[in-house]
Amino acid sequence: MALDRAPTGSGSLRKARREMYRQQIMAASEMRFAEVGFANTKMSDIARAAEVSLATVYASFDGKDEIWDELNSVRMTELVESATSAIDGLDSPVEQFVAAAVTVATFFAEHPGFLDLHINEGFSWATAHAAGVGRGNQQAAWEMGFEALADLASMVSPDSAAGGARVLAGLTIASVQVHLTEWVRSGRDQPAAEVAAEVGAHVRRLLEGRSAASDREARA
Repeated sequence: MALDRAPTGSGSLRKARREMYRQQIMAASEMRFAEVGFANTKMSDIARAAEVSLATVYASFDGKDEIWDELNSVRMTELVESATSAIDGLDSPVEQFVAAAVTVATFFAEHPGFLDLHINEGFSWATAHAAGVGRGNQQAAWEMGFEALADLASMVSPDSAAGGARVLAGLTIASVQVHLTEWVRSGRDQPAAEVAAEVGAHVRRLLEGRSAASDREARA
C-alpha cells in the first residue's frame, strides 16, 4: 500500500541532517580560512575538506560570506557563554575579570582554526571593534565580546567605571592576542593551560598596578 505522507519524525531527521552538514561545513571552512585565508578559499575547497558535495555546501549556505558570518557569530557567542559560565559563583570582581581573561585565552587555544584565522587577519583585537576592520559581521561579533569584557572591567574598581573600563578591556584583549600569537609562533610549545595561566597572571599584575596607582593618586 502506498504511503501518502512521510513517516512521523522524518522532518526532524531532515532538520538534524541539515544541521549536521552545516556544522561539518563550518568546521571545514574554519580550517581552510586559517590555512589559506578567506580570499583564497574556494567553495569547492570547503566541500572537499568537509567531505560533502558542492551541492550540499550551497544547499546549506548561500556562499563563503554567509559561512564566515555564521562562523564568527557562533564562535563569539560560544566564547561569551564560556566566560559567563567561568565567572559564575565568583564574588570578587577582580577574580571574575581574571577568570574571564583566562577563559578567552583558553577558548582561542582550544579552537586552533579560529585562533589562526584571526592571527592571520593581522589586525588588533583590542581596537578592531572600533576601527571598522573585519569582514561581514566579524566587527559586530568582536564588539559583542569587547562590550562583555568592558562591562566586567567597569566593576573591577571605581576608577575604571567610565572610559577607563574600555581601556582596561582593550589592554586585556591585547595581552591575550600577544600571548597567543607568540605561542603559535613558537610552535605551540607549551600546554594551552599554561599560556592561559600566564595571561591570567599578567592581567592580575595589570589590575594590581592600576590599584596601586589609584591609591597613590588618592594620597596625593
